[in-house]
Amino acid sequence: MNPSPPFQPGQVAVVTAETPKGPWHDPLGKPLLSDELGRSLNPRTTFRDPCVFEDDNGAFYIIAGVFEYYVTRLGEDMVSLAETPRHVVVNNPYGPCGDGKTDDKPFIHKENNTYYLSWVRDYQSVCMRVYMFACVLVMCLCVRAHV
Repeated sequence: MNPSPPFQPGQVAVVTAETPKGPWHDPLGKPLLSDELGRSLNPRTTFRDPCVFEDDNGAFYIIAGVFEYYVTRLGEDMVSLAETPRHVVVNNPYGPCGDGKTDDKPFIHKENNTYYLSWVRDYQSVCMRVYMFACVLVMCLCVRAHV
């Protein structure tokens, strides 16, 4: 399903269905993470390619952004935000590829009580890298405050 207008690139929409085959339904009629929200944050970001993460306490979080990542707890309905997005500070997000390259598909996983944020950089060039940071503070700011 292609979401109907006003959806534009740089936004994250939600669709639901009873089965993976559909039919799909847009329960919000607007983006969950809008371009307007991304521009209102400090620092600004563009939302795309989100990752949804379930923590040990059963809470779900969504992380998205371009070089400036934001994480927020999802509402119990899984189609709303339960809190204001929180900035994830990443030191040297450009890595050795340099500024002006692309990043793609942030992903969070947890191993031995440490949260890891990873993403791909500049996958169309010889500088392709998969970055992974041990982000102990990433989810501590969000999850442990709610435990």
